[in-house]
Amino acid sequence: ALVMKIYISLALLGCYGMVLYLGVYWQSGAVMTIDYIREHTNITGVYFFTGCHATPYYNHVHRPIPMRFAECVPKHDPEYRHEHARFEANPPGIAREWLSEYIPSHLVVDSNITPQLQELLDEFGYKQIEQFWHKWGDPLIGPDDGSFKPIYFQIWEQESHVE
Repeated sequence: ALVMKIYISLALLGCYGMVLYLGVYWQSGAVMTIDYIREHTNITGVYFFTGCHATPYYNHVHRPIPMRFAECVPKHDPEYRHEHARFEANPPGIAREWLSEYIPSHLVVDSNITPQLQELLDEFGYKQIEQFWHKWGDPLIGPDDGSFKPIYFQIWEQESHVE
C-alpha cells in the first residue's frame, strides 16, 4: 500500500510539473509579445513573420491597429497554396511584398527566420527592440537543422517611428 501511494504521488507530481510547464511557459512568447503590443500605444501597425496563427492577435490587443500574418485557411483545392505556405517557401519575398504595400511601425519575427530577413530588416530601417522566449525545439517556420534550440519572438521597430 505504501509503495502504491509513492507511485501515485510521483505520477501526480510529474503531471503537475508538465501542466505547470505547458500551461505557463511553453509558447509563452506569443502572449508576452501581444501584451507588449497592447501596452505600447506608440505601435501603429504590426506584421507577424511567425508561424501560422502563432499569436492571440486582436483578442489580446484590444486596439484597432493594422495587423497582418500569413493566412493558412484550408482549401479543398489541392492546387491551392495558402499564403503561409508561400511565406515558408520564401520569407524574404513575401516580407518584401507586404512591405511594398504598407510599412508598419513594428514587426514580430520568429528568431529562426531572422537571418533570412536581416537584409530586408536593415533595408527598411528596422531595429530589434525586444524579444521573448517562445519555446524550445523545432522551429515554427524557417530552416530546421534538427537541433533543439530556443525560439524567440522578436519585436522590431522602424527607426523613423522611434519616439
